[in-house]
Order: sequence, then C-alpha cells, then structure tokens
Amino acid sequence: MKTNVEDYANWLANTYIKAPEYSHLIEYMLHYPFVYTVKNDINRSYDGLDLRKHYIVETEKHPFGEAYQCCTFAEFLCALSDRIDFVFYTPDYGHRPAAYFKMMLKNLHIDWATDDTLANPGKIPMKDFATAEQVTDLFRDAISSAIDRINDRSYDFNGQGGLFPLRYADEDQRRVETWMQLAAYIAENKEQMRMLEN
Repeated sequence: MKTNVEDYANWLANTYIKAPEYSHLIEYMLHYPFVYTVKNDINRSYDGLDLRKHYIVETEKHPFGEAYQCCTFAEFLCALSDRIDFVFYTPDYGHRPAAYFKMMLKNLHIDWATDDTLANPGKIPMKDFATAEQVTDLFRDAISSAIDRINDRSYDFNGQGGLFPLRYADEDQRRVETWMQLAAYIAENKEQMRMLEN
C-alpha cells in the first residue's frame, strides 16, 4: 500500500508538473527541506507550501502529518517550474512545467535520475555499475549533493552548479534571490527556454 508521501510524489509528478518519469526523484526530494538564506526566497517556500495545500484540498490527505510545516525541496522545485511556466505560457505552446523542471535538473546535472534509469542501471551515462545497490548509492549521493549546493549556496559566483548558471554574471549569484537568478538566466536564454519541450 502506498504511503501518503508516495501518493503526493505521484500527484506532483503526474498531475501537477506532468513529469511522471521523475516520480522516484520527487519522492526522494520530499524528504529534504528547502532551506533559504536570502530573505526573499521565503516566497519560493510559500509557493511550495501552497502546492501542499492544493494537494490536501484535492485529496483530503496530508502527506506528512500536520506537524511538518517546512517546504520540501521537491515542493520548491515543482512550484518554481510552475512559476516559470506562467512566465512563458502562450496559447501556441500551452503549459510546459515539465520542460522547466527538466531544465533545472539538467542544470543541476541530475536529469539522468529517472525512474527508468533506477530500474535499468546500464542506462546511467557516466558510469557502468554492476549492481542496483551501487545505482541507488549514486542516486542518493548525486541528489543529496545537488540539494546541498542549492540550500548551502555553494555553487559558483556565476551560478554554475546551481539552478540558473550564467555565462556572464554581474554579481555573485550566491547572494541573489532565486527569482532574480531566474530573471538573469532568462535574459541569457530566453529563446532556448521558449523552445523547450515537455
């Protein structure tokens, strides 16, 4: 029987951002908090918590229990994908939150962490692992490292290693709120982002 967390992960992956191939990744990220140290990033936390409220209203289930009030990293990423989709939405292209979710995973170098890859270890592009246990260890290490880089803001000055790496950075991206990092990234990559596919 699925737990409420598994149900929530499936809802986020399948219903909300429509990237079902990442349901295990999303479930894993639901166990990590989103930690913000730049003041205005509290808004990204509120966006993530709003997702949870939407799920609770729709399903009448609470994924964690009422005591857990922290925005998770999965909620942060899914809500941010939706915000980016709002910026780029046109009737011609429709809604594409999955495209922006995958874009951020690619920037974090974890877009390979699909459900299919976990089930088929030979598909991991950078290494040839013999056992499912080794794949699981790589998955956990890579995802945890990516989350820590965002939460600790330990990526580079220009955002390399983070969600929104820039070719040319005028200021230290580690001190810039996530929304303004996104704005700078859009300025450099607007046309490419318009053409992204789900």
